[in-house]
Amino acid sequence: MAKKINFSKFSYLISDWDGTLADSVKPYTESYVKTTTSEFGTPEDKAREIFANTAGAPLTMQMRWAAEAVGIKLEDTLPYENKFWENLRGLKPDIIPGAKKFLAILKRRGLKIAVWSGTKPDVLKEKVKLLSLSSLVDYCIGNEPGNTKEVKGPALFLKIAKKFRVSEQELRQKAIVIGDGSGDMEAGKAVGATTIGIARKQSKEQLIKAGADMVVVDIEELGRLFK
Repeated sequence: MAKKINFSKFSYLISDWDGTLADSVKPYTESYVKTTTSEFGTPEDKAREIFANTAGAPLTMQMRWAAEAVGIKLEDTLPYENKFWENLRGLKPDIIPGAKKFLAILKRRGLKIAVWSGTKPDVLKEKVKLLSLSSLVDYCIGNEPGNTKEVKGPALFLKIAKKFRVSEQELRQKAIVIGDGSGDMEAGKAVGATTIGIARKQSKEQLIKAGADMVVVDIEELGRLFK
C-alpha cells in the first residue's frame, strides 16, 4: 500500500539520471556499437541487438556478450568500458519531457538537488551540462568503472550527505529519492529515504514491490505534488 506523503517536509531531492531526467538510449547505443565494432569486430547489427536486448544489465556483461558473439572470451572488461565512456563524450541525450520544469519547481521551493547514477562521474557532469541543467543540479555523483562498492545506495548517500553538510539521519528524514526502475527503489529503501517511482517502463506494482512509497505516471505529475 502506497503511503500518504507530506511533500512540504522535503529539503533534498536525490534523483536517478537515465530514464528519470534524461533519455540516453540513443547515445548509449551509438557508443556501444562504436566500441564493440572497433574493439572486437562485432557486426553492427549484432551489437545493436545485444544492447537493445540487455538494457539495464551491467556494462561489464554487455561487453563480454559482444565479444562472445565473435568468439572472444574477455576476462578484463575495464579497458573496453572506459572506451565506451570515451566514445560517449559529446553525445547529447534527450531530456525527459517535464524534467527541467520539475527541477525548477523544486529549486524555487529551496530544495537541494543531487543526481546519482551508474554513469561515469565526469561523463555524468558533461551530460548535465549538455542539457543545460547545471544551474538546477547542486551535486551529481556517478560510478567509476570497476568500482562495485560505491554505487547507488548507502555509499553514494554518505557522499551526498557530506556534500550538503548534513548528517545521514537528517538527509534520510528530509530527502526524497526518485527513479524509474526497481533498482532505484531498492537504493532508496536501502538508505531509508522516502522513495517515489516513475512508471515510465515498469509497472506501478513492480515499483511498489521494489520499495516505492508512491508511484506517479510521469515527472510532471510529481512536480504538481510539490506545488
